[in-house]
Amino acid sequence: MISTHINSEEMFESVLEGYRNYNAKQGTAVIKLVFLILMNQNIDQLGCCYNLCLAYLRTLFQVDGLSDKFNNVAFSLSDILQVIRPQVSLHFNFMIDIEWLIQQYPAPCRQSPMVLVVGEKMGSDKRSLQQEISANKWSNVSVHGARLPLPFGTHHTKLSIFESETGLHIIVSTANLIEGDWDQKTQCFYYASGPFLNSESAATESGFSKDLCDYLSEYHLSDLTYWIDRIKNCDLSDISDRLVFSVPGYHQVPRLNKYGHPSLAQLLRNRPVPERNARRLFLAQCSSIGSLGAKRETWLLPQFLHSLQGAKEPGLVFELCRGFFSSIHALKMYVTH
Repeated sequence: MISTHINSEEMFESVLEGYRNYNAKQGTAVIKLVFLILMNQNIDQLGCCYNLCLAYLRTLFQVDGLSDKFNNVAFSLSDILQVIRPQVSLHFNFMIDIEWLIQQYPAPCRQSPMVLVVGEKMGSDKRSLQQEISANKWSNVSVHGARLPLPFGTHHTKLSIFESETGLHIIVSTANLIEGDWDQKTQCFYYASGPFLNSESAATESGFSKDLCDYLSEYHLSDLTYWIDRIKNCDLSDISDRLVFSVPGYHQVPRLNKYGHPSLAQLLRNRPVPERNARRLFLAQCSSIGSLGAKRETWLLPQFLHSLQGAKEPGLVFELCRGFFSSIHALKMYVTH
């Protein structure tokens, strides 16, 4: 990689090294403990480790053919599901290979109820998946389509929620639910979990759980009511991270603040202001450089970078946006430390 402004390769390596160190210091010892418990088949001990087994993991998936140097703190989907042991599952994605997905589950969990949500155009669509489910007699699998009212809309969310015996497990990733993405490409995932509240515990809504419930509500699917209720009855109060999402449509004030980069601006606005001369590194992903606009002054600087700075003058963002447009269903992480 070559850049006229910065050493991109050095920057990328430093970011990766930061993730490796973070995971190695806080996660590896606990992960080894969990797998030791699994090997000894001491399931009673495993319950107390659910929050720890994947704790602090903002990490990578294992890639076939890479050396242990890169894979020793990475996970396959089957690794993750072996620890979670889902009783009920909910998957949102752009592309889903159902047969491959089912095979990643532990054998006793492969008949557990599974709900899939996909788009109407491109990727995996509801009709073709329903035909595959019927042909293979997967009676435990149901599929729903995400409404995409705009002509160029896509359903790009990559979110999975699992219900286990003790609580909920949430994974936001960069990968489609297909073998090629999980096993042959460098991908990343975020993991969070929380135990179910007992009858004597009072539910305390966290920002994370509110974000998640708000996003699921945007689908207007009756089958998601069950999951919203489960989230509200789960203790996610220890999670300080937030979810940033977009939904298709034209959004005006005050709803504008709920979606996309204006939502991120509002979250950052409440964070401590960094020192004026402090160097800050922003990492962003886009599907096409062309989508950033022909000139950086048109959108990139006055809107997107302004939001990354917390939009200290919120009215400016509203004036520049005059309404926020989105053609996609998408969900991203805002991680706090």
